[in-house]
Amino acid sequence: MNEALMKTYYVRYLKEIRKLSDSSVKHYQDALNHISKYLVKKNKLQSSVYEIQDIDELEAVKAILYSDIEFMALDKRGHQMYTAGFNNYYRFAKGGDFRNLHESMKIMDIELPVVDVQTRAVKLRKRSSIIKLQSMRRRDMFVK
Repeated sequence: MNEALMKTYYVRYLKEIRKLSDSSVKHYQDALNHISKYLVKKNKLQSSVYEIQDIDELEAVKAILYSDIEFMALDKRGHQMYTAGFNNYYRFAKGGDFRNLHESMKIMDIELPVVDVQTRAVKLRKRSSIIKLQSMRRRDMFVK
């Protein structure tokens, strides 16, 4: 999944599932953009937080950020704006807000194009583990 689609999916989650105002959504996006630039400067990412397609990688980035003295000082000066932004993205990635939202989950059902297809004897599609985790949590809601 490309970064632009992940960003679109995240914004939709903030607005339609979390019911946040446009200004709050912008603050969280700005925080993630700043964090992305910070991590690129530190050679921890290539372009943005949205490039991370695996929840374990996202947790590793979280550990890096929260153990970085320079970042934590910046966050403190910014009244925890950056950690709040990252925590909201992490919450989205983990899919925790999708529990007990039977009808609201339909909001997040948007068609996403398949990317990175390799043709051999079978077709392999690279999938985001973040989206996979959310799908599994959604499935579990309806199975119980």
